[in-house]
Amino acid sequence: MNTLLERVARFRTMLGITQTELSRQAGVSLASVQNIEAGRANPSLDTLQRVLAPLGQRIELVAGPADWDALCRLGLPLTARSHRNFQRNDDELGLQVFLAAGELDQRPLVENHQRKAEALQALLLAIKTHFPGCYNKHCKRSPLLRPYVPKKPSGRVIKLARISTRMLAEYL
Repeated sequence: MNTLLERVARFRTMLGITQTELSRQAGVSLASVQNIEAGRANPSLDTLQRVLAPLGQRIELVAGPADWDALCRLGLPLTARSHRNFQRNDDELGLQVFLAAGELDQRPLVENHQRKAEALQALLLAIKTHFPGCYNKHCKRSPLLRPYVPKKPSGRVIKLARISTRMLAEYL
């Protein structure tokens, strides 16, 4: 967080704005601005956004990229590049499936998009069919995953789902 807070002072000085002027424009106290710049503050997101706005800055939350290698080791029927071992944790699986769907949804030009989408469909089909507790906990309520849960899977997706099921059985 210090890097972000240090940026407040740097942008303020680059714009030639005093701490007093920034506090007035942001609608926060002078002490808040001083503490933020000194790294002594733990500002709320709202306060930080109000301080950054007059500096032409904003905070943006962006989803991290999916770890496709991790997904492959967790049961996605594609080839993994590395062989790092995982602890048995379905939360990691749920997070990576969510990130993968988000990445495919947001960036349709992802390398091997169709292959990855089919593999994700197969993984979700395997989880839904053979590990319903995991599916209900991590996948069922997510509108982002719904398009990837096949209602009438193709033969290829069914074949890939068998591979996923074997891999998931070792993991879950």
